[in-house]
Amino acid sequence: MTGTAVTAGGRHHPRAASTPLAATGGGRDAGSATVWLLAVLFALLSLAGLAFTVTVIGAARQRAAGAADLAALAAAALPPVGEQSVCARAREISAANGARLLDCRIAADAVEVAVSVHLPAVVGVLTDLTVHARAGPWGGAAGAYLPTSQETDGQERAPAAS
Repeated sequence: MTGTAVTAGGRHHPRAASTPLAATGGGRDAGSATVWLLAVLFALLSLAGLAFTVTVIGAARQRAAGAADLAALAAAALPPVGEQSVCARAREISAANGARLLDCRIAADAVEVAVSVHLPAVVGVLTDLTVHARAGPWGGAAGAYLPTSQETDGQERAPAAS
């Protein structure tokens, strides 16, 4: 369809015939590159978010495992004292490492602890991560090695003079 266009000066210019979209290659695919670009960007951002979440959980798990191991080792290294003292030491060490002691018990010749660390809010519905550790033999167990050796008369040996 051809027509004329009138400009501000009153001159007439012939208008180009309008061409159908199919002839220009547009058709139904017009704008699909934008949709594909948005889909790819969404997928990349989703993968980045997932990688971040996995990294945060992995770091929290390592922190919890370290706190549990240190708490169990510190509690197991105590000389023969009551379970309350052993668990108080485990609680102190786990708190110093950013964890909360959930459970502590002396089982046979070892100390077993369970600690929990709080996950950041970015992780979502998961709030706490719990890790268990066991160390032994406990200082109060039969045949356990104690770091301070004693003479046969019951007196503790003095360190060797240097």
